[in-house]
Amino acid sequence: MSGNGGVNRDQMGENRHKQALNSLTRGWALLVLICTLPIYILFVYLGDSGRGRAAWVSTGVITFAARLLWDLKTRVWFWVTLAIIALLHVPMILLIPWGDQNLSYVALLPAGLLALGIAYGIIRLVENTIERIHTRK
Repeated sequence: MSGNGGVNRDQMGENRHKQALNSLTRGWALLVLICTLPIYILFVYLGDSGRGRAAWVSTGVITFAARLLWDLKTRVWFWVTLAIIALLHVPMILLIPWGDQNLSYVALLPAGLLALGIAYGIIRLVENTIERIHTRK
């Protein structure tokens, strides 16, 4: 038992993540879509819509991962980790020849889900590592 009224850390984590999933509304998704649209428009303007689509999906994935773990927003390491994840996406976007073929967003879904899982996993790994460091002190 912990000092949380009999609720252990795993249960608190599950509740926290259920609340984060419940906060993913259509309105939130629309806001993310609109806020990240300039990335796609910039690449289209530069004549590379395929790369723009990949950048747009990557930005959405990073935003989605951040929202899932939004309770960590007050921690500096969270923002540093998100910045590193975003920087890791840059070579993928710039080096892979995305082409201008009409790949639907459904066709990009497997890559997006993989990127989401990796981003989420990296953030959780950093969180667990920092918690372990703080509990040793």
